[in-house]
Amino acid sequence: MFGVFLLAATDMDDVAADIEYVIDLIGPDHVGLGSDLYGLHNCARGLEDISKVPAVTGKLVGRGHSDEVILKVLGGNFMRVFEQVWERQERSGLAMAAGGFLPSERPRRESGRTVAWQSSTTAF
Repeated sequence: MFGVFLLAATDMDDVAADIEYVIDLIGPDHVGLGSDLYGLHNCARGLEDISKVPAVTGKLVGRGHSDEVILKVLGGNFMRVFEQVWERQERSGLAMAAGGFLPSERPRRESGRTVAWQSSTTAF
């Protein structure tokens, strides 16, 4: 996955253009919008916090991106990478200790959507 820092973006059009630039550069399977939108300083107008993420969706829809691409950018790519890491961890027989990089639980998915977190012994 490739990170793009949107610090130079001044508004939502710039944010969408930056996302499109990276999609064009490396493809939609490697772009993701980070989750650190909890109150940014010096951010693009319209993306001041996590409640504004639907505006990103609207801009990408308005620019003609498919639902598939938008879902990848908004979290699908991160979930794919996380699932690959969890699968590799399970195949290796290594368990993540408390304080590890990833939770030992992995998401349970139904119809392509994450619906709950579960471990091999407990579902939440």
